[in-house]
Amino acid sequence: MKKIGLILLCLICSFVVALGKVIVVDVAGGGQYSSIHAAVSAGTTVAGDSILVMSGEYYFTSQLGKVTVSKKLFIIGSGYTTVTNGGTKLIDVKGDGLFELDGASDGTHISGFRMDSKGNAITVLANARQIVIENNFIIQRTDKYAVSITSSQNDTIRSNIFCAGTDGRENCFGVYLNTATNELVCNNLFAGFKYAYYDPGSTNSKVLNNIFLHNGYYYYYNHYAGVQLAGSSTFSSNVIMNTSHYDVTDGSSGSATITY
Repeated sequence: MKKIGLILLCLICSFVVALGKVIVVDVAGGGQYSSIHAAVSAGTTVAGDSILVMSGEYYFTSQLGKVTVSKKLFIIGSGYTTVTNGGTKLIDVKGDGLFELDGASDGTHISGFRMDSKGNAITVLANARQIVIENNFIIQRTDKYAVSITSSQNDTIRSNIFCAGTDGRENCFGVYLNTATNELVCNNLFAGFKYAYYDPGSTNSKVLNNIFLHNGYYYYYNHYAGVQLAGSSTFSSNVIMNTSHYDVTDGSSGSATITY
């Protein structure tokens, strides 16, 4: 019996080591750090660690700028509800955006945040892979992207709410895929964007089971579709309502698949 207990303890310890340590960020001072920036850039933070961000408002000021992620991290907020209800809100004061993930950030997860962004809320740079962005509420307030992905592979964007801010559909953009490969965009809500989803040429990406509400923009000769496809994407089983002009435009010369 003791032998079995010892084996179980060893297995649990191995599992914890494999997951990495948990680092707590609390703007109220109850964690190891009071800012996400400090936790991510700390020398003791290594690939595989989890950064748990407690409820509160976190201001990305001119001094702090955006968070640059250069290792695999699990960055987790307490939920995208309002702060008064226990959520974690990130506020882009300067307009630099909130997160930038470089080519060394493979496997990073970002979830559980309410983001108020003036720059690109989340930027995924070339050569990053398997990034997961889920369960966030992203309000985009300027002519930037809620999520911008360039030359990345096998990323997942799921179960988020993307909403244009005060500038509305005349300026704001949702998800942008630029020469990305095998991307999955599913179970999201997009509301009020000029382009809710803009794909100028990704390969084998899938856009499934999303809701697109009040997107697109039409002003004289300027026509903007709610969804713009140009790569070999599969666009299937989505719900599109109340688009200003075109629901979906396909510039892929027949490479895209649009069904259901």
